[in-house]
Amino acid sequence: MHTVSIEQVPPEFRDDPRLRILVANSERWLNHPELCPPNSAEHPASRLDERLKYRIAAHESGHFVYFQRMGWKTKLVGPEIAFRNNQFYFQPAGLVPLNEVEDGAGKIDKFDVLKAFLGGPILVELLTGEPDAFLKGDIENVKRWLGVGPADVFEYADLLLEVTSRIIDDLQDPAFVKQIQKTMHEFARQLYPELNN
Repeated sequence: MHTVSIEQVPPEFRDDPRLRILVANSERWLNHPELCPPNSAEHPASRLDERLKYRIAAHESGHFVYFQRMGWKTKLVGPEIAFRNNQFYFQPAGLVPLNEVEDGAGKIDKFDVLKAFLGGPILVELLTGEPDAFLKGDIENVKRWLGVGPADVFEYADLLLEVTSRIIDDLQDPAFVKQIQKTMHEFARQLYPELNN
């Protein structure tokens, strides 16, 4: 049985009735995959089927591999409820950068950081041919985490194209693809033990 963590919710908001409703709906969705997700607009499918579970695992793997390449430590979390801008959000999974750098990590390029934050949704789209519904949230994470963001839509488009181009280059490396596949299967097992992968 899947349960939903509320660790990311500040203690003073944990008695909020909206939180109790979202936790109940989220746990119902996780344990009864035929139901619609609790935040329908933020999910790429209406059911938590095997395909969506692997998409979620692939998304988090994309983040993980790039954070690992930079030497950053991360933590796989979820399912959980996040709290931002006085709103509660259900997240089926997440990879949290711990802002700790491994010993020996060198100078980090801006595009390495962008690949780490945007690698999840871009890889999912490149591998499946379908847009990843979590891209918008990851762009918000880039802005919040780094305190920066594109000045306008054209700069954003150029930035996204450059990051995507660099990820496509990475996918030409068989060792990189193998690392993504291995991580995806490990994450799928951690998040959804019922999967036989």
